[in-house]
Amino acid sequence: MKKLPLKDIKQLPSKPSDVKYQYRRTPMSPIVERELSHIPQLKTSLDDMLNTIRFGRYQLICYLTLGLILINDGAEIITLSFLVPILEKDPSWLLNTLEIEVLASSVFVAALITSFFSGKLADSFGRRRPLIVIVFLTYIFAMLQAAVSNYRELLMFRIIYGGLVGLQFPMSFSYLAEITPPYARGKMMVLASGFYAIGGILACFLALGYLDNISAGNWRALFLWIAQPAIICFFLLIYHIKDSPRHLFLVKRNTEEGIAVLEHIARLNGYRSPYAGVSEESNSQGGTRNSPFSEKQINGLILWAQNQDGIFVKDAIGNPKTLWVGDYKGISINIWIIWFVVAIVYHGMAYYLPLLLATVENVLVISTDKEQIYEALIIVCAEILSVAIAFLFVDRSRRNSIMTSFLICGVACLIVFFNELGMVLVIAISRVAINVCFAIAIPYTTEIYPTSIRATGMGFAGACSRFGGVIMPWITISLFKIYPLAPFIAYSALCLLAAYCCKHISYDTVCADLDYHEMKDRYYEMNSLPPNDSLYRA
Repeated sequence: MKKLPLKDIKQLPSKPSDVKYQYRRTPMSPIVERELSHIPQLKTSLDDMLNTIRFGRYQLICYLTLGLILINDGAEIITLSFLVPILEKDPSWLLNTLEIEVLASSVFVAALITSFFSGKLADSFGRRRPLIVIVFLTYIFAMLQAAVSNYRELLMFRIIYGGLVGLQFPMSFSYLAEITPPYARGKMMVLASGFYAIGGILACFLALGYLDNISAGNWRALFLWIAQPAIICFFLLIYHIKDSPRHLFLVKRNTEEGIAVLEHIARLNGYRSPYAGVSEESNSQGGTRNSPFSEKQINGLILWAQNQDGIFVKDAIGNPKTLWVGDYKGISINIWIIWFVVAIVYHGMAYYLPLLLATVENVLVISTDKEQIYEALIIVCAEILSVAIAFLFVDRSRRNSIMTSFLICGVACLIVFFNELGMVLVIAISRVAINVCFAIAIPYTTEIYPTSIRATGMGFAGACSRFGGVIMPWITISLFKIYPLAPFIAYSALCLLAAYCCKHISYDTVCADLDYHEMKDRYYEMNSLPPNDSLYRA
């Protein structure tokens, strides 16, 4: 086997798609595909296939299905902000400050703990099956919260619910990242983050219907209704969602099942290769089934999966230690700080917004109107604008977009502290900015880690987010007692810290292929390579 001279390697294309194109246009054409099937540079990666199949019906079903559980999660955050002032003044509850802080922190503590295990669970057992169990349990315990009779029961169910949220978050977004074509991944995952805003809007509308005002009303009905998206998600997961083909290829090493899932996606999306009718594959029952892919595409996928053997070592799958190897050490630390800050600022504003509005507007007793609920609704609706902004900028630069949004949020928080005039508008701007950070951080985090530790990396990022949620009530309430607008100083300082961390991440992931590893030293002359029938028959 003769290698090209080193001086000629630099003249060759650097991407698999460019290599294929050059081969088609050389004077050697036409080249028999069978004689090229073993060449690593002609492998077909899963991202190549997803780009070929395009974003279609299957991905839309997946986004809508997992979007339902994200709606439930987003609604829970806003419902908690309404629950605090109600239980504080309800004669049958009359919770003190410590009980309120423990209740608010308990959800995040449980999510923090389970987030460390969610990645290992998802990377070892797949995304779909664990999600089915988790979503069903989420529905059960969300419903039980509506039937509690005392503080201990409410606290216990909130803890269990928080643990389930910590498990499902990294699995959901890891799955969505792995089934989405690279050309659409950034924008579609930004839109997926918009389900949180939809959940918050849903909670506000339910509050308008079931609460008398921001300090009194039927809070049990809120818990009852916001749990319903979870049960719909449960049935859709069972009947319409397949496991991640990327996880099947690279972690489970089940090429046959991975190709079968891709074929299912292609059929739902209406894709069929013009060369698919040339051959048929035998199935396990001895019959034949017509594949929507050509034999070259199938062989290319097999070659790509085999090329990952040395990368996806069994001991590294879901191993947290891998997050500290090489460049990932610096990346992980900065990513964790970003998620930590996003959680404190985002959840902090949502948590004490009703109390802030009531205090600043001197509503210290139970009111008969719903003005504060409407104001909370306006601020939550502003998050829809943040999804649109993130959608526009996510494919320009993930890192720079997050850094700029942190700077805008930090400045807006300073303005709120020094000037109460137009406070609701400026808070809405800061909420938009921090939500842009959250929306773009999701695809950025899922793309920067490989499949073997993607859910683990997302799980640890989620754990840092939950840790921010744990200490958020203590920071917010403590500063609030000093001065109602004092928390905004802390939020501003944290945003500036996160912007600094963004600057020190040297990687961007715009349109990046997941798990693509280029082998620059393995380009060979075409006519020096004999056919490899064993790979062809595979």
